[in-house]
Amino acid sequence: HKRLAHEPKDWMARCVLASAALARKDKDGANRELDQLPPPEDRRAGVTPSGVLMAFKLFRSLGRDVATLRAFAQGYVLPFLRTASAQGLSPAQKVDLIETYLEAFDPPDRRQPTGVQQGWTPAARLADQALDEALAAADAVALARVGRAGTPLAMGLRTLHRHGQVD
Repeated sequence: HKRLAHEPKDWMARCVLASAALARKDKDGANRELDQLPPPEDRRAGVTPSGVLMAFKLFRSLGRDVATLRAFAQGYVLPFLRTASAQGLSPAQKVDLIETYLEAFDPPDRRQPTGVQQGWTPAARLADQALDEALAAADAVALARVGRAGTPLAMGLRTLHRHGQVD
């Protein structure tokens, strides 16, 4: 609450409070916090891939529609995959970005947006880089997360292939 008194648009702080409410089985309280999330495009919200992932989990736990989160991931997070800045992230941050990419997929029965299609190769490269860096650092947590992302990445490629979006 102290953080929100200083910066009421802090995305992660709202998500943490919503998560705490859910842990107390207070779905109404969690929904109230999520209702106060600012638009993710608002710079003062300080949205990060970790915050987007947390919001996806909270929204799903509460049966909320994730379409706005998916649209944000498609429009704002996916372009970041292709930047030099993404290459400089820690292995854990790279995995956050990869997991956010995976959340950006529309349902698999649909043709995927261009950004999702164009993001697969950079996401796969980022996963390889995160794996190499996590191995070098003996970071078991990051290694496990990269491993868990492997199957969803392969499923994403299958979806893109099914719709003729990759060769």
